[in-house]
Amino acid sequence: MSFADGDRLDNNPSVSAQINVVNSGSSLSGYVYADANGDGIRNLGVNGAPVEIGLPNVTISLFAQGATAATATTTTGPDGWYDFENVQPGLLRIVETHPAGFLDGKDTLGTILPGGQASGTVGNDEFDNVNLGAGQQGVDYNFGEVLAAASINKTMLLGSSPPMEVAVANQLGVPAVAVKGTTGNDAITVNNTGTTIQVSVNNGPAQSFDISKVKMVVVDGGGGVDTVTVNGTSAPELAHFQPTYVGVRRSDLPLVNPLGYGILVQNSQNLIVNTGSNPSSFAVFQDSPGNDTATASGSVAAVTWGQNVATAQAQSFAKVRLVSTLGGTDKVVANTPNFVLEKFGNWN
Repeated sequence: MSFADGDRLDNNPSVSAQINVVNSGSSLSGYVYADANGDGIRNLGVNGAPVEIGLPNVTISLFAQGATAATATTTTGPDGWYDFENVQPGLLRIVETHPAGFLDGKDTLGTILPGGQASGTVGNDEFDNVNLGAGQQGVDYNFGEVLAAASINKTMLLGSSPPMEVAVANQLGVPAVAVKGTTGNDAITVNNTGTTIQVSVNNGPAQSFDISKVKMVVVDGGGGVDTVTVNGTSAPELAHFQPTYVGVRRSDLPLVNPLGYGILVQNSQNLIVNTGSNPSSFAVFQDSPGNDTATASGSVAAVTWGQNVATAQAQSFAKVRLVSTLGGTDKVVANTPNFVLEKFGNWN
């Protein structure tokens, strides 16, 4: 088989301004994903959108090399992305707790920014001797997994109804549902009240999902040129943007926690995520292979990927990070943002 593709907004966050920070704390990040063709590469489409499904709620632990006790533990978000912030520099080990229902696939070393060099060695569900310096960001330390044949069921084989992301999330113990747009140009609104996630398509009646029961909502724009607006809560939230994709989660809790939640938006050309003014709120934008432009002004950070292939906007996040690793000529225009702005990789 194959995988393919609250609280209302507070517009006045009290966050001190920094522009184009290059000496921030160190971090490590990557993906756990279903490696459909077994090549050990997290494959992307021509515009940089993922074409292999991320695995949510997989536990990832961080160790100092040689230590037996983890210094930090996290879980992957709705798009399979994980992230460790404020990492103590040195030699490090990243360990995946193998997800149920999947066989070992190929794991792939990431790169260290700035510089773009690979660091570490690949072990069994772990990366060893990752040498991370002060202010450096390790990206794309990816764990590839293969769905076990015994886990394939009729629902999964049906393909798009529900989306494969829902079937995979349920396989991993994350109750998930999907809402899909039409074949035309849609305006989809997602409101998180803190207890429910409400989704309406083209001002139609809202579908409401209780986050104590439904832990992940997948919004698929469908055909046409679609705009999806996600209004988050005042809880700590993380938004991870890729072209036509965004994963939003409560960053201080795993998806299966009673108050945890994840929202995955896919196949949508215009993405807008508004969060509350929590000082821990964090947004990350990944680049495309084309020429990308990022702007930062007031409480808004925005990216246009590859000559208007897709756009994204993050509002009222306390920190925004721009990551460029896929090529193209990427530039940043900053005009007194009131949030911490970081850029790593090839942003000019």
